[in-house]
Amino acid sequence: MDIPGVTSIDNTLKPKVERNGGGELGKDDFLKLLIAQLSAQDPLDPMGAQDFSAQLAQFSGLEQMTNVNANLEIIQKLETASQNNSALSLIGKTVESYGNAFSHSENASETLSYS
Repeated sequence: MDIPGVTSIDNTLKPKVERNGGGELGKDDFLKLLIAQLSAQDPLDPMGAQDFSAQLAQFSGLEQMTNVNANLEIIQKLETASQNNSALSLIGKTVESYGNAFSHSENASETLSYS
């Protein structure tokens, strides 16, 4: 089993700022689109209340999904940090592994025994 290198917990929990590359629309883009639609509508024939409510519900759903996604990313980073800490607890211990293969890094040394 390959164990990835241990990184600092501080680095894994820092929020990333991602820029929208133009290929995907974010919640700010949808809000701007809604405002543009409202400002450009015909005052004599405004958008119906049902249509407006549907758009607001879609916008609210988008915001909730964005928040859930951000929370899942935090949970994933915490799980990675927990796994790294669990791997640290194996230093200096005898580990029994079942299988017939192991991996070896070129610049590292391993002590192997067979019983």
